[in-house]
Amino acid sequence: MIEAQEEEKNDSFLEGIYRDLNIFDRLEDESRPQMINPREAENPFTHLVNFPIQFNTHRNTGQKNEMMNVLNIKPQIPFILNDDWYVLTKTDIPITTRGTENRDHGLGDIVFTTWFSPINDKHWAWGAGPSIIFPTATDTSLGSDKWSAGPSFAFGYIDDTWFVGSSFTNFWSLGGEGDREVNFTNIQPVISYKLNPKYYLVSSPLITSNWRLDGETWTVPLGGGLGRMFKFDRHVVSLQFQSFYNVIHPDHEAEWSTRFQLQYFFPKKRKAFFEK
Repeated sequence: MIEAQEEEKNDSFLEGIYRDLNIFDRLEDESRPQMINPREAENPFTHLVNFPIQFNTHRNTGQKNEMMNVLNIKPQIPFILNDDWYVLTKTDIPITTRGTENRDHGLGDIVFTTWFSPINDKHWAWGAGPSIIFPTATDTSLGSDKWSAGPSFAFGYIDDTWFVGSSFTNFWSLGGEGDREVNFTNIQPVISYKLNPKYYLVSSPLITSNWRLDGETWTVPLGGGLGRMFKFDRHVVSLQFQSFYNVIHPDHEAEWSTRFQLQYFFPKKRKAFFEK
């Protein structure tokens, strides 16, 4: 009897240590919101208000081979228009630090994108609309000092396990005080695969082309990473890490980059969110 009691105490003690160390399980209180599908972390057409925060590191950039860190704050908010259409708003607020002595540090140019997309429950989705660059950079090295705009388009295939799609945007300068004309393209393919209700594989490299450069204009990264969904307080949160190697890039641009992303979701049922 005494040995059985001692064994039960030891089991309880070990279970307590496991609960203390397994932070994700401690965060996932069943009284909190239900977990959402991991594919929503990289689904640009998600009907959920979400707030991604990215930390991107680019190694060996510029003529001095310096490190550049970019914190991107990227709120994404959808709004209903009518029974058939809704609009997705995406904002990218970059804060850049370049060099070991932080010689270039501050806010970059803010990008605001709007996609008009049909409401449906089918596997295919698409959206299109304008994208605008605001000359908000606090230093000329962190932005173009130009107002710029252009068309943006995205499409994707969605099912319970996969999201596969891509977005395309091109910007041209419209005016401003800067003397650098803007003409560049952003292409972001996305592949997301749900491993289980919590983990997912993801690859979402940002392919760019600066058409104003002499020589090589394209930057083409290859890579991907792993993500994890969990519940925290009244929100669903996604954590992910990706690493990329630039197989093509202009001179003095980084060969390697890494991305860490923390993404807050504000889940609501579709009928409750898309209300008039």
